[in-house]
Amino acid sequence: MDRARVILAGVVVSALGALFYNVLPLFLGTAQDFRELSDPSVGLLGSVFYVGFTLTTVTAFFWIRRWNWRWVTLAAVPLAAAALVVAG
Repeated sequence: MDRARVILAGVVVSALGALFYNVLPLFLGTAQDFRELSDPSVGLLGSVFYVGFTLTTVTAFFWIRRWNWRWVTLAAVPLAAAALVVAG
C-alpha cells in the first residue's frame, strides 16, 4: 500500500470524491428543477450526500487494508454513478 502508484491512485480517487462537493450546488439545483423538489427535499438530498461521504471517509481507516481497494473502487464508482442518475 505504500508504493507511489497506490498513493497516487488513492489521491485521484479521493479528489474525484471531493470534487463532487464543488458541483453539488449545480447538481442540487438541477435536480430541484427537473424533479420539482421542495427546498427541504433538496436540503435532505445534500445532507445525505455529505453523511455518506463522511461515513465512508471516517471508516476507511478500518477497512482499507482488509479489502482490495481496486475492487472497492470498481464497485463504488458505478454504484455512485447509478445513484446520481436516479437522484438527478
